[in-house]
Amino acid sequence: MKSRIKLTGVCIIALLAGTISLNAQKNVQLVEQWTASEGLKTPESVFYDARHDLFYVSNINGKPTEKDNNGFIAKVGINGEVMKAKWVKGMHAPKGMYLDGHLLYVTDIDRLVIIDTRKEMISKIIDVEGAKFLNDITISPAGDIYITDSENKAIYMYNEGTIEKWLDLSDYNFPNGLRFYNGKVVVGVAGSILAIEPNTQKIHTIASNTGSIDGIARDAQGNYIISDWSGVISYIMPESGKKELLNVKGEEINTADFEYIQEKNMIYVPTFFDNKVVAYELKY
Repeated sequence: MKSRIKLTGVCIIALLAGTISLNAQKNVQLVEQWTASEGLKTPESVFYDARHDLFYVSNINGKPTEKDNNGFIAKVGINGEVMKAKWVKGMHAPKGMYLDGHLLYVTDIDRLVIIDTRKEMISKIIDVEGAKFLNDITISPAGDIYITDSENKAIYMYNEGTIEKWLDLSDYNFPNGLRFYNGKVVVGVAGSILAIEPNTQKIHTIASNTGSIDGIARDAQGNYIISDWSGVISYIMPESGKKELLNVKGEEINTADFEYIQEKNMIYVPTFFDNKVVAYELKY
């Protein structure tokens, strides 16, 4: 009889904990902390360098598909100070970035640019045959580099000096935001979040009715934060729906490929044509 009472108590506590957690998720909101703008020109993506506690910001500085050699990477401090706007130049329209060791991989329309962060210069440029609009990029623990091509509706893979089309996504529209979570390639497409098994390329739908997806990240609760380039950031709870965290469409401000630091509960949003990076605290 006593064991039954104890078990019931445990169940009640678990249920209460679940309710508190769900309420916290429903109450999640963004609170603006700082804005960086000096020297930024059409910033598209932000990536956090944890080792040096700073950000790299890709700046298109023109049109997203124009090969004008105007693009550059800026270096921004953790508190929003623009340390060096044109830190590395020589790109066309740089977008997604991922840092592996001291090498920063950057997508640039139809090529992959590799920057040596120690030497502060481009070390290699790889043309991607057939690519049209390379967008976001992520790296698996095994070192495989995945890249979305939003126009070609595909994912490319770069490994050991070779880059080729890895997966056709012609059944989906505008694949963009990309992350590697729990052994799967997670990609945001128009209207859905997908999880792809690297070995079998089997596709699972994590969430639907998301709207357009540019940036994507997952928080400690296993829910997703997504940005819609048109000016919306949303919180996606696969089990219970979607909550809008930010809507700046009326101000004609974009919300592009953001960075999320889980340990700090912070989101850093590049505003594209508004030429800023805005930092928000994610509060539960």
